[in-house]
Amino acid sequence: MSDKTKNPGFPEISTERLIEYLWKDLMIRAHTSGADPEWDRHIEDVWKAKQGTPYFERKVIPTYARGFPGMGKTTAFLVAAKEVADDLGMNLVENPDAHYKVQKNDLVVVLMEMAGEVSNSNFKGPPRKHTLAGTDKEDFTKTMPSHSIGALKMSRLGVLLLDDFANATPSIQNTALPVLQMGRSVGMDLTSYHDGLNHVLGGLTGNLGALDGTHTATTSSALATRVRSFMVRDTLKKWHDRTIAKYNDRIADAGYCDFLQQNPELFHRPDTSKAGLPYPNSRTHSDFLEMAREVVFSYEYEMEEAIKSQKSGRSMPIPTFEPHLQTLEELGSASLGVESGRKLRAFYSARMTHAAPLAKELAENGELSKDSLELLQSKWGNEQSADEKDFGYAFFGSLSRYMAPKLAEAWKSSKETGDTSTFDAHTRAISHAMYDLAPDKRPLGYFSTSLAERMVRTTDAPDIIGHNTPAGPVLNQDMLVQMVRVMSTNDNAHIAANEFSSSAGENKNKLIHTGFIDPISLMAQMSDAPDLDFDAIVEGVDLPSAAEPKTAAANEQESTNDLFQEPVKRPNNSFGV
Repeated sequence: MSDKTKNPGFPEISTERLIEYLWKDLMIRAHTSGADPEWDRHIEDVWKAKQGTPYFERKVIPTYARGFPGMGKTTAFLVAAKEVADDLGMNLVENPDAHYKVQKNDLVVVLMEMAGEVSNSNFKGPPRKHTLAGTDKEDFTKTMPSHSIGALKMSRLGVLLLDDFANATPSIQNTALPVLQMGRSVGMDLTSYHDGLNHVLGGLTGNLGALDGTHTATTSSALATRVRSFMVRDTLKKWHDRTIAKYNDRIADAGYCDFLQQNPELFHRPDTSKAGLPYPNSRTHSDFLEMAREVVFSYEYEMEEAIKSQKSGRSMPIPTFEPHLQTLEELGSASLGVESGRKLRAFYSARMTHAAPLAKELAENGELSKDSLELLQSKWGNEQSADEKDFGYAFFGSLSRYMAPKLAEAWKSSKETGDTSTFDAHTRAISHAMYDLAPDKRPLGYFSTSLAERMVRTTDAPDIIGHNTPAGPVLNQDMLVQMVRVMSTNDNAHIAANEFSSSAGENKNKLIHTGFIDPISLMAQMSDAPDLDFDAIVEGVDLPSAAEPKTAAANEQESTNDLFQEPVKRPNNSFGV
């Protein structure tokens, strides 16, 4: 049975889709229905700006996020709260302790772990003596909720998330239901101290029991009919996009996203969970990546020191990655399972042993030394064997990781100083790799995709660097023009442009688009993008006429100077793939 068939009957949605639902619920919970008109107008304005439609009041139904462990169910609630806090200008506070003084503009998130809870007093609090209002003769009992409930009542907006709710006893589940629905139950009240309204969004998460090898209590019909239940699944693409955006330092994702793209079957393997073994899922991938980044950081520090020593005339050799491979295999096996650990070792051996140091040298120096160039040639060959093809992708994957932050920072700096020399130097290094070094252009589509994504997702500067679209990232037009101008000075790029076109008689627009723009901008359909003026890009670049045929003597001379003489083959499409 495939993973896709294991659905207990709930509608299946992504974590991103769940966040969209929760964002609306939180905005409705924040609304005061006229008690605070100014605050309500603010909410309505934000809603209209983000949703494109007027604010709509409705009943809020508690959300029960079900799914396999590690699918981001709990994280979805936290992300939705963070987005609402940012949109409304609130301060997000997670699980405040008893000493924290809650402010009215705080958005408080309280996470209660429900696994194994068997006593209502643990949920609602211990009993205390209470004198009924209107009489001073009889004492009654009332529960005393935890300080976190008080924090929710003090805040302007809150989230009460009952995590791992499926592992609580039916008694606890029945007690919690009216709290989530109406904001109150016997001994527990979530209504605000400020206006007497319920501004707390209740939510639940739970695993699937027999389907994922976890132990869960039976879900009652009362609960099932009073919440909206979703089967939450993460996807490799969504995880990849979040991860690329999260790590914007020089180590970035340490190449791990490329590993998963090459081994997509290892993204989620719940079939081993029932045996109690570690297995791949969104959470374990994220946890492993934290450790992998440390390993790669240690190695790259050693590598940078060696490169510095070579620049200063010393002869410190480039270190080998071999000592780190066992560490990655052990950590991968412990977090993701033995199969993943073995494949991780093979992947990082191929990438970090030669491809990464060579890409790093090119990124730092703009060119390769004679010895490095010979090593590159021996590993890349003519990209005919499987190992040669893998090396090409490993080299460009590493180059993307090193060059994206350099390009982005250099362009941002140039907008302040007016000096594009550093940006141009980085662009020439990229052009050198694409048109001078690569014996085959097949990896260029992968490289351009990776480079554009990293530049856009790791830099929160859409007006300067670019922005995302459903079809992919779109680079800033001014930056794109400058990159095309610099790349157009590479003679081999002109040869590629002519080869990419069906004949030397193709118009200038076609030449520039297929020869330069596609390899840097990712997609041919970008010519239809309304925010890019391709006529301006074309006018900004001077291309020579079709190359004159070269003499036999000139060709012979070139063959002695260039390590790579494989002709640029016409690709299957304008990406060069």
